[in-house]
Amino acid sequence: LDFKISPDRSNMAVLEYNDFGEESAYVNLKLYSFLDETETIIVKGGIIESYEFLPTSNTLIYSDGTKSDYTYRFLYALESYDLNSGEKNFIANMATGEFYLAKNSAEAYLIDYYLGGDGRYSHTTYLYQLEN
Repeated sequence: LDFKISPDRSNMAVLEYNDFGEESAYVNLKLYSFLDETETIIVKGGIIESYEFLPTSNTLIYSDGTKSDYTYRFLYALESYDLNSGEKNFIANMATGEFYLAKNSAEAYLIDYYLGGDGRYSHTTYLYQLEN
């Protein structure tokens, strides 16, 4: 079971793996409320690489590979879900689905990989400001 607890400890985000076979990456991202015991499906049949709660608010940030923009080699979309309003928002396109949130601010570190001429991958990290 893959889950994360919200900063105020009132909700739990859970990745539910669909049973489409061993090779399937499709999951459901759900939110469970500890207060009223409700379940909300945030993403159904998504490809969720990373997800985290913002430490500064009741917002869940996640990457989804089903919302990609292949035109510019972006394989994932970075999106948010506001627990208070239930509103989903697009934040940015991403080359990979990996990100890490800063512990005390609304900043995300986006990871990208490049294949060099020597056949080895190099990693690049971009800092992205999530809130103004």
